[in-house]
Amino acid sequence: MRHPLVPTVVVAALLASCGGGQEPPSQKQVDKEVKETLRRAQTGEKVTETESGRNPCDMLRAVDLAATFDVEASAIEFRPSFTSHPLCTATWNLPNAAELQAKQGEVMMDYMKRKAAAQSKREPFDEKIPILRTDASASLTVVNQEFDSPEEAVAFLENAVATLGKGITTEVMGKKHTTQIAYDDWMSGVGDRAAWAPKLSELSVAADGVVFHVSVRASQDAAENQNRAIEIAKKIAAGL
Repeated sequence: MRHPLVPTVVVAALLASCGGGQEPPSQKQVDKEVKETLRRAQTGEKVTETESGRNPCDMLRAVDLAATFDVEASAIEFRPSFTSHPLCTATWNLPNAAELQAKQGEVMMDYMKRKAAAQSKREPFDEKIPILRTDASASLTVVNQEFDSPEEAVAFLENAVATLGKGITTEVMGKKHTTQIAYDDWMSGVGDRAAWAPKLSELSVAADGVVFHVSVRASQDAAENQNRAIEIAKKIAAGL
């Protein structure tokens, strides 16, 4: 069974190695990143800031997520992660969390009935198991690399987006893992350079010599998540 952290680790390793005209990361680099991150996960050792002292949890707190998402500040939980590029995820319960949780059993039962019916008729059934999310989240990843100029950071991001857009296949823990991330066109008005990845619900930004990624999963409306990510990214860029 693939470890749930592996996809995140692979993307982090690719981002770490795609900038500045470098070759895509080797299997050895990715394996090393995976092993080190899993080691941190097992020991509880979290990476809370970059080598230059940027702490994504502090940066998220500074943009006032409570006001952005209209929730009580005390209801938001901030959690650092184990990846080499410092990642902080802020989560809070949705207003109708109790209702959704109560409905989960009903939704699952309906799914199982439809799956059984399809199987009895030998019909294809490729629906994913329905999971009603009861919480919302916003996360910030800061690339743990220093750039000599804003232009160098922009070049790094452009190269990473181009490389990940084409797709890279690496072998991790004995299994091949293909990472391909589609980005929308470059947008203006957010830092020096920014691009939105719909599948990840994530905005990648280069601003003032810093590269960071803001992911928002707080609404069923993808456009609303994107707008919130842009709002957060602008505040972070202004505070650099």
